[in-house]
Parts: sequence; structure tokens; C-alpha cells
Amino acid sequence: MAAFKSKIKDAEIASQNDAEQLQTLEQQKEVRVDSIRALSCKLQELTEKEKAVEQEKQVLFQQTSQLSARAMELEQQNAVAREAKAELEAKAAKEREAAAKKEAKEKKEAKEKKEANENKAAEEKQSEEAANVSASAPPPPPPPPPTVLGNIATVSGIPAKSPSPRSLTPHADSSEDVKKEGCTRTPAQLRHTLRFLVKDSENIPHIPEEEEKAANLFVDKFSKKPEALEQLVVSYPFLVREHPLQPVLCFKKMTAWEKDLFERMKPDEADALRKQKCVEITRTELDKIKEEADKVWGVLEQRRKEAERQAKLQALGNSRSSVMDEIKRRGELAEKKRQQELLKSKIAVVDEEGDIF
Repeated sequence: MAAFKSKIKDAEIASQNDAEQLQTLEQQKEVRVDSIRALSCKLQELTEKEKAVEQEKQVLFQQTSQLSARAMELEQQNAVAREAKAELEAKAAKEREAAAKKEAKEKKEAKEKKEANENKAAEEKQSEEAANVSASAPPPPPPPPPTVLGNIATVSGIPAKSPSPRSLTPHADSSEDVKKEGCTRTPAQLRHTLRFLVKDSENIPHIPEEEEKAANLFVDKFSKKPEALEQLVVSYPFLVREHPLQPVLCFKKMTAWEKDLFERMKPDEADALRKQKCVEITRTELDKIKEEADKVWGVLEQRRKEAERQAKLQALGNSRSSVMDEIKRRGELAEKKRQQELLKSKIAVVDEEGDIF
């Protein structure tokens, strides 16, 4: 009986020990369940972070795609600009070639004209020398030739006063060597240039008296505006050659071209264009000058705008490389950020597992 009771007591003690062990296991189980729940929360947070990173990556990818599309669009515009530039260069080359041919032709004509004038002058000189040599005795003194002022008065139909002996002497008037107000040349220098231009004209008989008469006609008409005469002689010599007996017409043409075209330009550009358009300036009728000047100005404005457009297209082409560099930089930053987030997530998981188990 005592042995049976001892066995019962041992069984109770064992059962109590088992109950205590079971309770301990239950407590450990609860702790582990809590740890698993915490890990699940961590894992969920990491999953959400990874989703956020993925969404940010998609946004960056969309931005990269948009930048790529923009870059392709810029490349297409650049290609169109290159084609337009090639066409303009070809057109400009043709215009330069035509201008060179025209200039060569004008130079050739001017050279031929100059040679013809020189030959004619040489022939006249030879004729005069031959006449002087063949004369056996001096003829009786001829009556004094009409003065320059007398010839001008005869042509214009207005009686002229007989000039004084002082006025017949070349450069007798000291004012001929004094520059007028607003002028850079003296009247004597302007008169000398006028004689040369008139002598080079094809629209007047090459007789010294007629040439002198034409030069004095310009001086008389511009006596109150010497600065206008200087501008005409310096900037529009071709008008004097074309109209050697029409100083008023020369003045009207000069003022019309200045008002309708050249006053809107820079001085150096205006000088270059006058030389380039000398034929058009000379041949255009007075009532057609404004229309022709507007056409020339329109062409100049179109060329200026085209040059500005080409400069802008060139700037866009240069910025294309910087756009591609920006796309590459953003992609590299996004990939680097994603790798860092994944690395941090893996480190956190490893640390949590080490603490629990």
C-alpha cells in the first residue's frame, strides 16, 4: 500500500513537472508568435517600401521616356534645319557665283570703256600735235573763246554777266580751297572730282568745254547745299556719270534712295549695298524708287530673320547632348537609390532574425 502511494505521489510530481514544462512551452510559443507577427509587419513595411521604390522607378522611367522622345524630336528638327541650311548654302553659292559673274562682266566693260577713252584721248592728242607741226605760220589771233559762265548762260537761255578777269583765273578765289561747313572736301576738290566723273560719262560729248560746263552746272545747282553735293560725289558717283547734265534729277534720286532704304541701315552696310546696287539705283525711275527700295529691304529682312532662325536651331542642336546627359544622370541616380533601399531591407531582416533565433 505504501508503495502504491509512493507511485501515485511520483506520478503527481511528474504530472506537475509536465504541466510546468507545458506552461513554459506555451509561453515560448507566445513569444515566438509575437516575434513572427513583428517580422510580418517588418516584411510588410519592406514590401510597401519596395512598391514605393518601384513606383518611383516607373515615374523616372516615364520621365526618361519623355526626355528621349523630346530628344528624338529635337534630332528631327535638327535634321530639318540641316537640310534647310544646306539648301540656303546652295542658294547662296549660286547667288555668289552670279554676283561674281556680274562683277567680272562689269569690270570687263569698265576696262574696255576706259581703254576706249584713253585711245580716243591719245588720238585727239596726236591729231592736235600733227596740226601744230603742219602749220607753217601762226594764224592771226582768234577772238577770245567764250568763258565757262558764258557757255552755261547760252545753254540755259539766260544772259550771263561778263566775268571779271579775276574769275577767269583758275583757283583765283581763295574760298575754293576752304572747306564749307559740314563738308570734308574743299570746293576745288569737289570740282576736280566732278570733272573726272563727267569725263568718264558716256552721255555727254567729250569736249573740254562741255565737260567743264557740266561740272560747273552741278556746282551752281548745289551752291546752297555743298554737303549734298559732297554726298552725291562720294556716295553716288554713278548717278553723275549717268546724268551728267541733270543735277536736279541726281539729287532727287539720291534723296529718295536715302529716305526709303539707306537711312534704315548702318553706315558701313549702306555703303556696301550702294556699290552692290549701283545699276539698280541708276536705272530705276524716280516714281519707282520707293517700290524697289521696299523690295530690297524685304529681302534684307528675310535674310536677317533666316540667320536668326539658323542660330536658334544651332543652339537647340548643341543642347541635345546636354539633354541626353541629364537623362543618363537621372537613370543612374534612380538605380543607385533602388539598390541602396534593397540593401537596407536585407540588412534589417538579417538583424531581426539574429535577435529572435
